Amino acid sequence: MCPNPDMARLLFTTFLCFQLVVHCLGVCPPPPDIPNTSITLNQGQNPGNFVFYACSPRPAYEQQNDIFRRIQCLANGTWSRPYPECKLTTYEECEGVEWRHYGFNSRYDSAEAQCTEDGGTLSNIRSNADRRCAEQVIPTDFHDGFTEYWIGVEDRNADGQYQWLSDNTTEPANSPNWSPTQLITPGQCGFYRVGHFNQLSANCATASRAYLCTRPVPQFTT
Repeated sequence: MCPNPDMARLLFTTFLCFQLVVHCLGVCPPPPDIPNTSITLNQGQNPGNFVFYACSPRPAYEQQNDIFRRIQCLANGTWSRPYPECKLTTYEECEGVEWRHYGFNSRYDSAEAQCTEDGGTLSNIRSNADRRCAEQVIPTDFHDGFTEYWIGVEDRNADGQYQWLSDNTTEPANSPNWSPTQLITPGQCGFYRVGHFNQLSANCATASRAYLCTRPVPQFTT
């Protein structure tokens, strides 16, 4: 059966009118599906509204530019550019071990478990060489002195002696590795900020931070 030409013209005209209204009002289409991301907050599709994205944690993707975690509905009915971009993180060799930056927030135990799954531990940062390696794998957008990273040290016995997870060595809470203004309470665990001394957190079980892992360089046999 042939389609009714009058009905076809009506439908086409209705579609054009709808597109014109959308354009004039500036209403954006549904936010785009961006690879390796999920939407964390959608304010709507009206001009000025933002949509916020987060990188997929498994496998571990990281934001390529901290500024572009969101897009905005513009007055012309389009979404702002550039879109957020997430890149798969990998291990990089530095000072004879491999380092990896996990940019999404996790509890301390979860971060430790992920590093163990990778065949390593949460990272040591107790020398200038360690700090250089950490800064090598942390994206430059996060060299802000504010983003905090779990590292592999904790006071498991709540006795003021901090044990490094990689080799079980201990050092006292007044070690020069720690911030001189650090408040010390039993049972804390460590975190790091680029350009700062290591610091201690009393809320290991509840706080969420990014984290750093290290592992031995894989030995391949032929």
